[in-house]
Amino acid sequence: MSEAADKARIRAIARTARQSIPDDVRATLSAAACKRAFELTQVARAVRALGFAAAPEELDLALLLTTLRAAGVEICLPRIASADSLTLHACSLDAELEGGPFGLRQPTATTPQVASDGIDLVIVPGVAFDATGARLGFGGGYYDRLLATMPHAFRIALAFDEQLVDVVPTQAHDQRVDAIVTPTRTLMTAWRD
Repeated sequence: MSEAADKARIRAIARTARQSIPDDVRATLSAAACKRAFELTQVARAVRALGFAAAPEELDLALLLTTLRAAGVEICLPRIASADSLTLHACSLDAELEGGPFGLRQPTATTPQVASDGIDLVIVPGVAFDATGARLGFGGGYYDRLLATMPHAFRIALAFDEQLVDVVPTQAHDQRVDAIVTPTRTLMTAWRD
């Protein structure tokens, strides 16, 4: 099987698994993962964090972002600026968002923009992850390009247990995460060691 076909297969399996989680269960699992993530020192001591507005099938980050904001952390969200880049904007989750490409919610173009080098925590979206921190996104490469500009930020993914797979196929340009937090466990990866 080709790498592209393998990635497509993994995406389909992981997306189907997370789409099959009932909304009430999704809310409970999301809250558990958010609470677990905030227990990490690297998360709790963040100054400026990049999150994202979760799509309906994704684990909802709202509790984590609200908890971080209450602790004095500046929250930033991405905006798709072009076919190959994201801009980062300081904003809240409940305001200043509009519909964007791929059905995602994102900050408006007039929301204050921030530089990527000031962000010390990145909550990274993905469809599937493995224990080495490899991630499989939707295939646009937005986060691989963005994370390459943020080598010192702590990278964490929140995911349902069903999104963990044995191996995510990777290439040299693919960026990894430092930790994966699910509702039931925290996996610290060692890819930077």
